[in-house]
This record gives sequence, C-alpha cells and structure tokens, in this order.
Amino acid sequence: SVGDELINWTCPTIYNEDGPSIEHPYLNGLCTGNKQLDQNGNVIIYIPKNREKILEDIPYIRKAPRLFTRITNDQRIDIEKIEVLIDSKHLEKTETKDLCPFVPNHHTMKTKLNWFIGLYEMYSTFGKNGDYVIMDFQDKVPSSQEFTMRVKYMLQTCGMNVNIDRSKSQLYLTYQECMYLTNMGYEPVTPFP
Repeated sequence: SVGDELINWTCPTIYNEDGPSIEHPYLNGLCTGNKQLDQNGNVIIYIPKNREKILEDIPYIRKAPRLFTRITNDQRIDIEKIEVLIDSKHLEKTETKDLCPFVPNHHTMKTKLNWFIGLYEMYSTFGKNGDYVIMDFQDKVPSSQEFTMRVKYMLQTCGMNVNIDRSKSQLYLTYQECMYLTNMGYEPVTPFP
C-alpha cells in the first residue's frame, strides 16, 4: 500500500573456506566453453590481441599470433587474435553430465572469484554507454542458458545479484558489481567500466 517501504534484498555471501579449491581457477575460467583440442589433448584457446597481458601468470605451452577475417555487410574485417596452447593437466573436468561447462558453485570464495575473473576476460564486452558489462555465452558455450543460470547462482553465493537475459544467454554486470569485485581484490587485466 501507499507509504510502505520496500524490503532490500541482498545475497548471502558464502565463503565456504573448507570447500574444494582449484589449482588454476583463473585459467579454468579462461578456458571454459569456447575451446578446441589438438591431437595430443592439449587445449587451444584464442584470445584477443589487446588482452595478451592475461597470459603473464598462467602456464601455457606456446602462443602464436593468428589473423581471422570476418565479412560483415560486404566489408572485410581482420581480427588479430593469439592462439594459446595449454596443457590440459592444468584444467579441471570442464563439463558436467548434461554437457553444461563446469561452474565452481561449492568451492571456496577465492576459487569462485578467480574463476569468474578468467571467464570475464574471455566473454566480456562493454554496454552501449560503457557503464556496464555484457557477458555473452550464446553460441559460445554448450548449454548456454543453463550455464548462464549456474554462473548467476554462483555469483549470488559471492554476494552479487547480477541480471541475466536467459533467452540470449547474457549476464550483465553493473558498475557497482564491478566495484564489489575490485574491493574484494579481484581486478581483471581487461579493466572494468
């Protein structure tokens, strides 16, 4: 009724410091979903040339520049990327039985947030005004709608209630949520807005 106050809803933060951890959570987030395997079972990922700095702290076998061409509206657009070969021994099991990629829902807070920052590096773009981040998983991650929901649930256990568009498999981070991650000590190489 008129004059009633709205209840503020916040997500419970579940630190779960006794939960499982991953040896290379950032690398696992980076390799989630959109990857290929070479003949030896090593993982191949492609990262944008302007994000090469993310390779500084991760173990990889080799990296090489690659040029991709996209034709849009009869215009040729060349995109520079870096092909990175990673030994699969550094990665956790990446799929569940329903083919949805692994999301560390029951892991330690440190593992969850480091994994998410790796995922952010791979799938983030800025919104129209540059004041929010879109993470688009559609056509890039198997079972993308379910994966988007699982990432949202994981972030809720970290105290963040992000918005999603399940039909497009997109997750949205506001400036406040980006600042929350920064204040927690998690800053990606690709800057937040």
